[in-house]
This record gives sequence, C-alpha cells and structure tokens, in this order.
Amino acid sequence: ESSVVVGRWTRYSNPLPTFTGKGKKGAAKKGKQEKEGTSSTAATSPKGKSPKVAVKPMTFKEVEEKQVDFKTKFKFTNDNAVAKSILFKDKSDITYLGCPFTASNKMCGKKVELKSKEFICEAKHKSPNCRQIPRLQVTCNDGTSDLVLTLMKQNVEIFTGKTENDIETMSVDDIKTVLEKTVGKKLNVEVASEKAKKQGTKKGAAIKWNNVATIISNGNGNDAPPSKKKRKN
Repeated sequence: ESSVVVGRWTRYSNPLPTFTGKGKKGAAKKGKQEKEGTSSTAATSPKGKSPKVAVKPMTFKEVEEKQVDFKTKFKFTNDNAVAKSILFKDKSDITYLGCPFTASNKMCGKKVELKSKEFICEAKHKSPNCRQIPRLQVTCNDGTSDLVLTLMKQNVEIFTGKTENDIETMSVDDIKTVLEKTVGKKLNVEVASEKAKKQGTKKGAAIKWNNVATIISNGNGNDAPPSKKKRKN
C-alpha cells in the first residue's frame, strides 16, 4: 500500500510598509509591488486572475537549482537536505524542512510549543474532553531563511519512545534517527511556488511565502503520483 509523503519549507518575509492618509493608494500599491518583486506589467491571465503555477516532477537537486524567486529560494548542502515528511494513518506527522540535522549544526535550536488552536477531542458535544497537541519544533536559520521541523503525534511514545513529558529531552540524533527510518531516499519531488494570502487581519501583518514539495513513494521506487496509480480492488 502506498503512502503519501508531504513536506514544505516556508519563509516569512518582513511586514509590508503601512501607508496612511488620502491620496496614498498609488504609493501603497507601488510599495507593495516593490516589496513583492512585481510590477504593473506583471503577466496575468484573462479576467484578472493569477496564472496557474506550472508544476512538474523534480529531483531534490533540481528543487534547489530551478527556484528563481529570491524570496523563496533556499540553499541546501546536499541532495538529502530537503523537505521531508511522513503522514501516518492516524493523521499524525513528522516534517523535516531543509536543515541537515547533525549534532555539530550550530544553526539549529530546539523548542517545544503547545499550539492553542490544535486539540485532540474525544467527543463532539458541548463539553468534549480535549487536550492540546504537543509539537516539537526545531528551527534552523541559514542566514537566508528559517527552516522548521515539526513533530506532531497524538501518541508520542509510539513514535519516539519518549513520553510527552520527555519530548523536550529529544536530541538532534534522536530526530535524525527517526528521519532516517521513516523517510526514503529514492524519491521525486513536485514543487509549486505560491504567495500565500496575508495572514491575519492586523495591519502590517507578515506575508507568508511557501514552497511546497509533495513526495510520493511506496518504498519500492515506484514514485508515480496517486492519479497515475491503478486502484486495487
């Protein structure tokens, strides 16, 4: 049975400048275009809609070489230092983004966060029994962008051998071992670049830039996308 592996690496740009006062709409628009690297002559499809992003299979090295938008381009030290992730049947996941994990990598720091908007609930009624989903987040900065590893699993013991209370003690080697056991090496990557909508409603909110890689593998080198696979009865 095939499994779908999804990874992503994200860069957050600086907040856009805030323009105020009457007669400033043109300036605001110009400033926004300059910030986003666009101009009034940028190509658009009919009816004012944004053109569709061309997507094609790429190797890990091609991901690095083919990215042309400086806002979303990342440098990798080797073909294995790319976005990698595993999705499990219980909807938990581990995501490895861009940063090569070694004990001597001084760029990486580790922290644990409880995401307030992510809960596991046992019942759908007015007073369900809910608890927050634990996330182990490792953030790396290569001077170009922030690269994040996120580990989110309902039952941390099964995945890491550690309890939720011990997750803070996970070492870089622990993470590296998990990645080596769960992520295949002979994979193709499908890349699409897009600028996400402005996050939140606050003025000057940062724009999130995404490069999304979808890796499809069933572990035996057959990397055909799901749409090309024949369904087994």
